[in-house]
Amino acid sequence: RHFQVLRMNAAFVRQRIIQATVQGIMIGTIFWQEENPGVRIPMFFLLVALVSMGQMYIVNVALERREVFYKHRTANFYPTIVYVLAELLADLPQQVLEAVIVGCFSYFFSGFQSHVFYNFLFLLILTSMAFSNTFKAVTAHMASPAASQGAAIGFAALSFCFSGFLVTKEQIPNFFIWIYWLLPFSWVMRALAQNEFRTSGPNGDYEKLVGPPTSEVRLGDALMKAAGIDMAEGWIAGAYIYLIGLITFSLTMYTLGLHYRRLNEKKPVVKEEKEARFETWSSPMAERRARMPSLDTVNAAKKIAAAIDHSAAESVAEARATAAFQLLQNLSVHPPAVTIALS
Repeated sequence: RHFQVLRMNAAFVRQRIIQATVQGIMIGTIFWQEENPGVRIPMFFLLVALVSMGQMYIVNVALERREVFYKHRTANFYPTIVYVLAELLADLPQQVLEAVIVGCFSYFFSGFQSHVFYNFLFLLILTSMAFSNTFKAVTAHMASPAASQGAAIGFAALSFCFSGFLVTKEQIPNFFIWIYWLLPFSWVMRALAQNEFRTSGPNGDYEKLVGPPTSEVRLGDALMKAAGIDMAEGWIAGAYIYLIGLITFSLTMYTLGLHYRRLNEKKPVVKEEKEARFETWSSPMAERRARMPSLDTVNAAKKIAAAIDHSAAESVAEARATAAFQLLQNLSVHPPAVTIALS
């Protein structure tokens, strides 16, 4: 069913593809074949910000789907977990396509290393899925569109602030450092930076040694250190594990919210009649039916009309018989008169 709905909404799919194309071309042309490696990390921040905020549309879509799900679940069409997984699989092709379009334009236009493109692309796809499912989980626990959008924007804003780019990890107070590790932006930024700067770079630029002669370091390591990014190995795998875990947690919260909270649900009203009907109070059909006469009323009217017709026929026959008897009483005994009266 989800695939059919997505296929019928071709205008929405075209709009999303055009948006992804424009975003990818915009980022790619801003950083077109940039030779200064110091602007790579700002490019990662802008790219992840666009990908994450691009999923904000799912808030309104999830609210519209929620009303339909409530009706189907009340009728026991399917379990909640089946609906959530079907929705995930139906949205996956569109999310992958958008990530591929944005990633290809921005990555190759900017002159990144092609042999690590698959890591870059998979991280973008998981980031898109993580934010999309997090926004849906928020929507399942909020009653109104305004509250859902406010909570989703708040989550995205906190992710930006604690990404490690606007404020580096060393500058975040200790009592807020848990937010840095909790939100997804820092994990994605760290993984993308290591995916790029741990390679040799274009023409081996990242392998060049910089710094004082006594403490020379790789240029790639120096760039990550200047941005406050941990240089230890394993953060790319850690980002994969974190994003998959966040997607799983978001789907769980989304399922629980749909199954138990039932916000603003419109339930059917049962009317007690000879023939039970299930109608909502706002149904136009119910109003038309209420104005229509019942079957018993129609049958009674027919019986009354038949009785009136029968009574009128009896009155006419009785009047004719009385007139005939009066005529017979006035007859004479003469045969011609009898003959005329009889005729």
